[in-house]
Amino acid sequence: MEIYRFGQASFARGTAMATAIALGLAVAACGGDNDRPGSIPPPPNPAPSPSPSPTPTPGTGSNPDLIDLEESETFAVSGSQIVAGQDVIITPKPFGTMTLAYDAEADSYTITDGDRSVTFADSTRSDELEAAGYTLYDIDRGPDDFDTLILLNPGSDEVVDLTYTSYGIWQQGSNAGAEFNFFVGGVETATADMPRTGSASYTGAADGLAVVDGTTYQLLGSTGTLTADFGTGAVETSLTLRGNANPDEANFMVPGTTDLGTLTGSGTIGADSNRYSGTLSGAGMSGDLDGAFFGPSATETGYSFQVQGGGDQAAGVFVGAKD
Repeated sequence: MEIYRFGQASFARGTAMATAIALGLAVAACGGDNDRPGSIPPPPNPAPSPSPSPTPTPGTGSNPDLIDLEESETFAVSGSQIVAGQDVIITPKPFGTMTLAYDAEADSYTITDGDRSVTFADSTRSDELEAAGYTLYDIDRGPDDFDTLILLNPGSDEVVDLTYTSYGIWQQGSNAGAEFNFFVGGVETATADMPRTGSASYTGAADGLAVVDGTTYQLLGSTGTLTADFGTGAVETSLTLRGNANPDEANFMVPGTTDLGTLTGSGTIGADSNRYSGTLSGAGMSGDLDGAFFGPSATETGYSFQVQGGGDQAAGVFVGAKD
């Protein structure tokens, strides 16, 4: 089985990720071995992971923003994992599950999920997505054996103008299937700097993957809003989902135009915290979200989400700046 892979170099091998996701969903919709129509099957045996790489020593957290990192620092991230093989499995990865560490001396990033850890050295960096506002890192070990990391460049207004927040896409590929992790993180608002009165509205962008009526879409081009009442701790959000069907070399990382419906949700900011969690629903699907505020006085925000229902699934991230 050939694996869909983010990054133009991968498309030279041929792409079948969309087919893999759609096929997996079809198996799930038929019940698979679970005999429950529409149920999400248990995760398959995991594909072999690369040998763990050492995580850089966390810095002091003194980077004031993400525009030009100068200090080594480990960032907590919130994500959504999508595993595509025989079945499609979506798993929430809330804060405390994954980290993204920057090593200033090596100018490298290390992403860690439990006992899995991969370091993307500066030598693996490519500029092929710079014009679109992203940086791509690519580790190629051979056919269908790779890791890629795509990071939104803060300070670039190609997607959304952010200073303290970013999102990324970590993909692992093997002959057993492919795994995508969409995640969001950054310079979190200090607890003491969190507003406790008043309200704020945020506008931004969403990205992820969705399978709707058996067709796979990348959700780049989706938009969203979030409002926060800091006095009550309530948050409300709305995502307008748009996508590119069966993304390939012609429309990869290009904002989609196909209308996939709207998700609306609400949540609660934790007591003495900069983080929040809640639920989302719409377009026949429902699920959860997990987010945080970033920058001085909650200047920016971002969350991960995953929804499913009626045989359809979607997962990804939202990032936004205060209006």
